[in-house]
Amino acid sequence: MSRQEQQFGTLYVVATPIGNLEDITQRALRVLTEVPLIAAEDTRRGQGLLSHFGISNRLTSFFEYTREGKLDSLIHHLEGGKDLAIISDAGTPTISDPGVRLIAKAHEAGILVVPIPGASAMITLLSIAGFPTEPFHFWGFLPPKNSKRKRIYESIQSMEGVHCFYESPHKLKKHLLEWELYLKDCFFCVGREMTKKFETYYRGRLEDIKEKLAAEGDRGELSVVVTKELL
Repeated sequence: MSRQEQQFGTLYVVATPIGNLEDITQRALRVLTEVPLIAAEDTRRGQGLLSHFGISNRLTSFFEYTREGKLDSLIHHLEGGKDLAIISDAGTPTISDPGVRLIAKAHEAGILVVPIPGASAMITLLSIAGFPTEPFHFWGFLPPKNSKRKRIYESIQSMEGVHCFYESPHKLKKHLLEWELYLKDCFFCVGREMTKKFETYYRGRLEDIKEKLAAEGDRGELSVVVTKELL
């Protein structure tokens, strides 16, 4: 369906910078300026981004545990012929960020969903890792259950290609012990604080980088790519 074929509003899925605000696109700025309503994962962070660029459009909260009634309200907004943009705290919405339920409901209602592409932390790291990228497998944030993490580690051991996931700094020391058990022979590329003032990258076998990673403490979420073989 094209925009010309529908009477509903359009849902724009707008990627925002992962750190450096210069990475926002001109198209993203235009859309955020034009839509009457923007759904943000965290309205405080969303407001900071909009204020930086002099955008005063109305914000509404939309996060992982948004109630069904709020979803219905946003769909009603779109069905009324008004456009809506959705943004996450950083990067591309729905990539380990909220938004999937809203987008699914929009598709079910026959509403046009348009991507406004831009930054994604995992693709950013993958682009500079120097690892083979076909195929690559994305696991999101590692799950809290030990058994589910173990299955992911076993998949990394058995499946070809590069494996990508996000890591919380508060869980890093615990997970490093698991990586030593299951992934000690793999090659890692880890990005911390990417595009920000203190961005840092670690590349090599786990034994070469684990002490440096652990020494960084709780500063910033990490993106991780792992492969069994180099080019």
